[in-house]
Amino acid sequence: MNEYEWKQAESNRKVIRISLLIGLATVIVGGLITFLVVKYDLDAAPPTTTSAPPAPVGETNCPDHFRDLALDGNQQASCWCDGPTARLGVAFGTAQYADNSTPCTAAIHSGAISRYGTGRITAQRTPGCPAYAASTYFDFSSASLATRAAIDGSSYIVVGYAAPSCSQSFADSPKAEAALRGAAPR
Repeated sequence: MNEYEWKQAESNRKVIRISLLIGLATVIVGGLITFLVVKYDLDAAPPTTTSAPPAPVGETNCPDHFRDLALDGNQQASCWCDGPTARLGVAFGTAQYADNSTPCTAAIHSGAISRYGTGRITAQRTPGCPAYAASTYFDFSSASLATRAAIDGSSYIVVGYAAPSCSQSFADSPKAEAALRGAAPR
């Protein structure tokens, strides 16, 4: 190979290298643009709020608040808690919860369902308490409520996990005490 042919071959190799780099850059940029267009679709509808999946057949999803169960006297009602939304509410009180508490949140706090919040609970309406103390049970904290002015005056318990009492403890509930010790299935 003479010097001219060698320079020509070297020039061809450079052209090939540059062409490969340009091709590779085109693929990378094109892929990135495709990724961004797919990931950040500007014409897509805005995300909607997460709602609970439907309850199993024959079950009713729990409402947002105990008072929405519309119970009279000491009536009871059962409903289904589903994990993703069960932890989104607030429970006011300990063992006995204010009527504006979220049933599934209160059920987690009382030990009736796991902290993942899936399962059937039974709530019972009881006379209201003058105040509700905050506490932490099952790695879940409830809130306190000092006045009854903004709510209808009734309380609720999770049946089997508290006795109707404004004592603010689980002392009268063998199921809750066993669950606190880790002996009860949840």
